[in-house]
Amino acid sequence: MFHNQPPYSNSASHLYGARMLQLIELLVVQISSCDNILATMEDMLGKFQADLGNISTEIRALQEQSQTMSIKLKNRKGTEQKLSNFIESVAIPPALIDGILQTEVDETFHEHLLSLHRKLNFLEKNEAAQNSAAYKDVAPELEKLRVKAISKSRDYLMQRIYALRKPKTNIQILQQNVLLKYKYLVTFLRLHGGEVFGEVRTAYIDTLSRVLSSHFRAYLAAIERLKVSNSLLI
Repeated sequence: MFHNQPPYSNSASHLYGARMLQLIELLVVQISSCDNILATMEDMLGKFQADLGNISTEIRALQEQSQTMSIKLKNRKGTEQKLSNFIESVAIPPALIDGILQTEVDETFHEHLLSLHRKLNFLEKNEAAQNSAAYKDVAPELEKLRVKAISKSRDYLMQRIYALRKPKTNIQILQQNVLLKYKYLVTFLRLHGGEVFGEVRTAYIDTLSRVLSSHFRAYLAAIERLKVSNSLLI
């Protein structure tokens, strides 16, 4: 059956060869185009990797800068806080001046006395503060307030101590309602007015000695009268 088919002619063979040649040439062109595309993509990928490397370097640099800035910010906040605390510790607000100079000895004066103590204590224990320009400005004013506070505290305490000497004075009530209530006046004198503190303490001891001695003598006299009265009855 196959032998009956006519063989290919030379022209058909030539046409087929030419067609195959065209296909091969087209395939070569397409392969070359693919090679060019792949080369371009490879070049792009290479640049992309380089860009990624640069970006990674920049990110690390930004991270380092961020950490540096964070440390600087933390240090700055710490410095600002210390400066704020320093200013608050040495500054003398008008309310404190008026409170020490003008206010009567009461609970408000007590609060001002605490504030003054904190400032005096800060400057006494802080060598850096003592070497600052601010210290030279506020030290004289604080000294005036200290002297005034000591004077007012002394006068108040001495008046109450001498009140204990009055006849028929309820010593327990006076001690609880006055002396114990304002015991920080004594503490302030002990911390910032040693000589005056000694004077007040001596006056208190002397007063109590007199009062107790008087009571004891009255007690002994009452016992003697009782003995006499009993002896007369016998």
